[in-house]
Amino acid sequence: MNYQELIREVELNIQDASQELIDSIPSRINRAIEFIAGEILFPDLLKLGSVTTIVGQATLTMPADFEGKLLFCGRDKGQINIKPGVDDIMELDSNFEDVGDVMAVAVMGSTMYYWKSPATATILPILYYKTVTPLVASSDVPSFIPTGDMQEKLIVSKVTMDIFDKIEQGFEGDKVNYLSYKIKLREAIIEARVWIVKRNKNMVKYSTMWSS
Repeated sequence: MNYQELIREVELNIQDASQELIDSIPSRINRAIEFIAGEILFPDLLKLGSVTTIVGQATLTMPADFEGKLLFCGRDKGQINIKPGVDDIMELDSNFEDVGDVMAVAVMGSTMYYWKSPATATILPILYYKTVTPLVASSDVPSFIPTGDMQEKLIVSKVTMDIFDKIEQGFEGDKVNYLSYKIKLREAIIEARVWIVKRNKNMVKYSTMWSS
């Protein structure tokens, strides 16, 4: 579904909403897309790249489109251990002074910390999850989400849920519409994960890393 179609579907769900909420739909769609990309590991957002170590330094900057999840880091002698946190690297070398082949890395924000530091600048191949491109033109499509049906279920449910959360604030009792779309979104996320893994068997190990 393209940007305009997604906007129209949300508008149909919230016909009695204020003009302010209706006007917020386009930006909410892009925020929903970012949210969904963070909840589900989409193959089309995986990217091969590389980073280069800096002599005398134990940190480097990740690519500009790095979303935050590093799935693989290697060197000429094989895979490099990816640690969950910078503190794990500091336990190996608290002063970041060890020199040699990179043995372990950790990422915080846009910075990679590595242990050890090579004596010469060294290229490390990486596989990472890239950021999504915002929708701008009416014809733009969130193509990393594989099918139009999946795009509608995920994005429209998320945006509609968020808007009803605003509309039903202060209501006595349950937020009926909000809860309804919350359930739809949860079901759509589960359905999308199953769909992706069935068609991309090698995504299973990355999905496990994603949820860790």
